[in-house]
Amino acid sequence: MEQGNSRRSVQRIFLGVGIAALAVMLTGCASSQGLTPLEARDRVEAAPGVASATVTTGEEERTLKTTYFVRVRVQMEREQTSEDLSRLVEYVSRVGWATRIGHTPTGMQLNFSGPGDVDAYAILEGLGVKSSPGFSNASVLVSAKTLNDKWGRWPSEVPKPLK
Repeated sequence: MEQGNSRRSVQRIFLGVGIAALAVMLTGCASSQGLTPLEARDRVEAAPGVASATVTTGEEERTLKTTYFVRVRVQMEREQTSEDLSRLVEYVSRVGWATRIGHTPTGMQLNFSGPGDVDAYAILEGLGVKSSPGFSNASVLVSAKTLNDKWGRWPSEVPKPLK
């Protein structure tokens, strides 16, 4: 009788360990949401008014630490209304923040070029997203903290395609 109870105890332990391992695996799957850089590029390129796009990731080594980033470059095919530009800049930002990379990024860089004037800095500020202008107002840098506060923890939820 004691041997039967002992066997059941061992089975329960193995069952518990198996359930715990399954829970960890499922949690890992849930946290691996997001897009690959190529999927992100395809989403951005499918947006109205975009001629081409690149989504790259990388790292920058500094003396005391290494930073990781997502960079989204958008080549516009035509001028757009200010409302359409605002929607596009927000969409591109959200797609960039939903892009998976090997390490948690410390920020994101957005670059817009092509016909018309894209003041990505002013658009993001209008959306309540604090950013820093890059080499021009069409290029901006946004910190991970700001992006996490605005669109959720990285990688954030993938936005619906822009139409």
